[in-house]
Amino acid sequence: MAVKRRPRIGRNTKDFASDIVKVSDYVIEPCPPPLGQTNGSRLGLTPDEMAYIASIRITWDGIMALYIDKKSTRTQKVVADAKETRKEFIAFDKEYHIYNRVASNPIATTADYNAFNIVGGTSLAATTHKKAEGTGMKTVNIGLKSSGHLAHELLVTAPGHKGHGKEEGVASILIYKAIAPASAACPFLNVFQHVGNVSRGTIIVSHVDGTQGQKAWYSGRIMNSNGDMGGYSDPNGFIIT
Repeated sequence: MAVKRRPRIGRNTKDFASDIVKVSDYVIEPCPPPLGQTNGSRLGLTPDEMAYIASIRITWDGIMALYIDKKSTRTQKVVADAKETRKEFIAFDKEYHIYNRVASNPIATTADYNAFNIVGGTSLAATTHKKAEGTGMKTVNIGLKSSGHLAHELLVTAPGHKGHGKEEGVASILIYKAIAPASAACPFLNVFQHVGNVSRGTIIVSHVDGTQGQKAWYSGRIMNSNGDMGGYSDPNGFIIT
């Protein structure tokens, strides 16, 4: 019988305590070269994201100092604070896609996947059971719905699938972007960066000033409810105006 895989971020106090300690310790571990690089910076986390994870860890440690004494200091407020902190960190990841970015990072290692509890589509998957439908050969087509000043609205569809909705078994469609001169060939996929997820078949991608006249290349990957990632779709490029 298939075993249900628990979420990457624990939804109860015991699991979350293990997860936040493991992740917060891991992202600040040094991993030169270059000197001064940490696991977090290597994986593309920003200083603000690193600072937020550190602040959540400090908050959580304070809560746990009270939570561990069930008879004396584990009050209803402490239990509520633990629940709220879990919800806050989950919301943070939902907004900034930290775990998805690690999962799709071409330089991520087995140690990275282990620290972030990322199993689907990784080297850790061989030791687990999957319950959600696999990604198989599912992919997407990316077209340009409209173009504005420093912005592209992309239309993302599945080959052979009617309408703009996601195929059965697809939880999310992640979009990646790379910028190159208009006359240059498409960049290698390892330089593409995650820019957001598709909503109702479309996504608006903004560009920084100074990129006008260059070409933005896009590729998509599908993800199922287990976090299993599909391969990159064929890239498509559009001029930035």
